[in-house]
Amino acid sequence: MKWVTILLISLIIIIVIYTILNLDKKDAISVPPFFIYIRKDLRDNEDVIKHEECHWQQYERMGFLKFWSAYFKEQFGGYEDNELENECYNNQLNK
Repeated sequence: MKWVTILLISLIIIIVIYTILNLDKKDAISVPPFFIYIRKDLRDNEDVIKHEECHWQQYERMGFLKFWSAYFKEQFGGYEDNELENECYNNQLNK
């Protein structure tokens, strides 16, 4: 289990670095527990804010390892099939 934790933390660090280097290409992204980034022109967009806050709530509900394990697992299935993303999109639509 220790190697899984090390691998997961390493992947998260890579994502954080990649995200910081590519923020200009993103509308918004949550990287709990580190930061939420929302592009300047979208910072008043309630749908975007609600979506990104949902990811933070998922992280708080699931905890560090479970959240990131689930997120990486879901990403391999494709963005549209990602249950964590779908939960946040549904949350965003149900204002």
